[in-house]
Amino acid sequence: MRRFAALLALLALCLPAAGCGGHHDQSSSALDDALGYFAKDAPFVAAVDTDPNGPQVKQLTDLVGRFPGAAILGTRLQNLARLRVDWGRDIKPQLGSPLVVGLVRPAAGRQAIASALVLAMRVKQPLRVKQLLLRQPGFRGGSKSSGVRIYDDPQDHRYVAVDGDVVVAATDRAILEEALAMKRSDNRMRESGFNRDLATLPSDGLVRVSADPRTMLGADPRWRPALSVKWISSLRRMGAVLKAGDDGLALDFRAVTDARSITKADLPLAPGSGSTRLIGGRSELQIGLREPSRLARFAFAVAHAVASKHMAELKALEPKGIDLERQIPHHLAKAGVLAIDPVSRAFAFRADLNQAADVKAALGPLTPAVPAIAAAFGVKGVGIAMPPPGESFYALANPSGRTVVFGVIGDSLVVASDAGRAAGLASEPTHSAPAGAKGAAVVTLNARDLVGRLLAKQLKGPAGLFAPLAVASLRDLTGFVAISRDALRGHFKLTIVK
Repeated sequence: MRRFAALLALLALCLPAAGCGGHHDQSSSALDDALGYFAKDAPFVAAVDTDPNGPQVKQLTDLVGRFPGAAILGTRLQNLARLRVDWGRDIKPQLGSPLVVGLVRPAAGRQAIASALVLAMRVKQPLRVKQLLLRQPGFRGGSKSSGVRIYDDPQDHRYVAVDGDVVVAATDRAILEEALAMKRSDNRMRESGFNRDLATLPSDGLVRVSADPRTMLGADPRWRPALSVKWISSLRRMGAVLKAGDDGLALDFRAVTDARSITKADLPLAPGSGSTRLIGGRSELQIGLREPSRLARFAFAVAHAVASKHMAELKALEPKGIDLERQIPHHLAKAGVLAIDPVSRAFAFRADLNQAADVKAALGPLTPAVPAIAAAFGVKGVGIAMPPPGESFYALANPSGRTVVFGVIGDSLVVASDAGRAAGLASEPTHSAPAGAKGAAVVTLNARDLVGRLLAKQLKGPAGLFAPLAVASLRDLTGFVAISRDALRGHFKLTIVK
């Protein structure tokens, strides 16, 4: 947490520099200048628009202003940085250049990622930045690296350099020195390469991201073996854009894959843009998936790569005649739907089946083995209840008392957190996603209902009455994911009305 607090402080220190008047290199843009502190194949780089007169910041300000209490929250966030900086005097009048945030090297784990992050932004009056730094408690001018003096506050893990017209900051001195050296190398990132990763995505977003999913996975020894999975191995660069509009926030992403190295059979989701149906009520997170067999097959492949020991234990515990890795993808048919209440955690899942009678027959010998299988994966104390004669539902319970009811009804596998919901789940009608969202997977959530209920739980007494007013502008959060051999694409939108 200390590293994250230091990052917040460094962010506030970086912002005052832009828009103060002065000189800069006309041969490159402000974005190109800031991107230079990262390698051309950097694991993760994001450019954040800070221009208060630009359309994106103006639109975001309008969206935030639709929520009562937004000004109070902004003041509290400013106080978290514990800096001698006045927002109105030192920061707001001076914003303008893109703020670039990224990883100089791959990192795994929350603290490791915080240590490897670097912030960079072009400034117009470097002298004012140096003066601001020296006014901060604990900061002092230290030694130089790559010919640039580093101002440091080792106790709070804050290191800042003013490199010509660019402020560069990090929470680790060695990482900052690496970034300064990268700027002077031929391997530095350029704006043209950054924009190439965002091709086909909306332009002029509030936040634009370029990343390498394989490098990020490879940084974590636990997940590195997943790179052997064919589709994951085919991944190349990913781009994402968060854009503010008059009716809310939209996130679009595109992860490029090497189409020559995979076939349609290797895709973890269903290709094409067919319609995906949903179940559930307005208080539930609703997820629909076409051809769930693909995701099941992909999940088994990843599990073999990253948890081979557990998969061997699973194989040893399977009853005679049961082969889950083969039978689950084989029996899953055209669609799967899930509805879950994020507050109560009540849920319902339904999947279409091929050869439903065979699945129903297999549940008898398989269910008694579930407690041992769960224990092999770290979930201990699971109890089971077999269905009485003439009944269809099995039940599992964990030590906390939460239950899962499941069985085969008609041509569907149904799983729910209570028997009543499970009983009617096979015939529960489906509906389309809001705005006609289509893809391999679709998700929707009534954000106003969820945030309102969460806020009401936190506010005690009469203050709880404030919750509906605070979230009145929120509407649905809806998104979809589509896939082809060339790329994985997604679009998510949070609607915010006036």
